[in-house]
Amino acid sequence: MLLIKSLWCFLPIFLFINRNYSYQEGPQQIKLDDPAMTAVILDYEADCHKNGAFYEDKGVITCSVCKGDKPNEKKYFLALLIDDRYEDHPPFAYTHFRNNVVLFDSCGKSPVVNDKAAYFKVLNEEIGDRVYKRPGKKGRWVQYLNEKKEVVSGMKEVKTLLGGNHHNEMVYTVHEDGTFTRLRSL
Repeated sequence: MLLIKSLWCFLPIFLFINRNYSYQEGPQQIKLDDPAMTAVILDYEADCHKNGAFYEDKGVITCSVCKGDKPNEKKYFLALLIDDRYEDHPPFAYTHFRNNVVLFDSCGKSPVVNDKAAYFKVLNEEIGDRVYKRPGKKGRWVQYLNEKKEVVSGMKEVKTLLGGNHHNEMVYTVHEDGTFTRLRSL
């Protein structure tokens, strides 16, 4: 069993992930039994409710788990998505936490999905109506510089950044003694 190097000693709940695993049936549902991770997600969820990030009671929490800067440290990058942007980068696993769904990935890495329709069928059934559906990609009438450095007007697809909005993204660092610090983007 080939384990993901960055998580093998930090996150026992991800031990089921290996490169030979077939993701055709959807992401793995996990049990949240790590007390540090539970405390971090509880704190983040409370902060989102306090700041009104769950717009019209919509949203799923995404959690990227990474190694910390020091030994025995863990970093959690959390964001709240109110639309179906999680489909651009499928999660490895998910869990139900209180009244929310938490989607997990490994430092921004996504699994290899053989059959996206079957994979997201399972995930979308779990998420239900907790997120809005994005409209299809549309081009916008813009002015831009072409390769010859000439200003050109025309239809062009405008790329947007991934992630939640900048008001609800947080980075938590869990220290060796179990305490954590949080860093909010401004």
